[in-house]
Amino acid sequence: CDVAVLVASFFAALVVRSIPSLTVTFGHLQPLDSYLWLLCVIIPTWVWLIRRYRLHRPFVLDSLRPLLVPLAKVQILGGLILLASAFLVDRLEVSRLLTQIFIVISAVLLVADKLALRAFLKWIDNHHGFVNRWKVLVVSSDPEAAAYLSLLRDHPNWGVELSGPIPLN
Repeated sequence: CDVAVLVASFFAALVVRSIPSLTVTFGHLQPLDSYLWLLCVIIPTWVWLIRRYRLHRPFVLDSLRPLLVPLAKVQILGGLILLASAFLVDRLEVSRLLTQIFIVISAVLLVADKLALRAFLKWIDNHHGFVNRWKVLVVSSDPEAAAYLSLLRDHPNWGVELSGPIPLN
């Protein structure tokens, strides 16, 4: 799904950059085939960064911070790698505005994608009650186990069902 979002963001950035008012101000874009090589940089770079910052897995969000901070890192590092690769392969005719538009659009669409996935999983959980439910059995007499149980009870949105605890004798 992330790859589809990245490809859609790339083509959306091309469409936005081709708006006549931008073309008059910043000049015309080169033909499409002179920009397609960017996808060979964008897709592996962003996929690697998304996996590196663990944004590829659905997760429970108490707030947007666990999503926005890693995503900002992905976008900044990805943008730097993208611009550096254009410089390294002597493709200086690459529109910096195009890459900036891509970074903004991809950030917005990646956030929307993650939030839509979260909403879908919540909807399924509310209607079927089986997504993101873990059953936990704690077998211990350790005081840390009680603290762990307390932590799980304090966060019912984590989707953990407690079975136990069973004290050891």
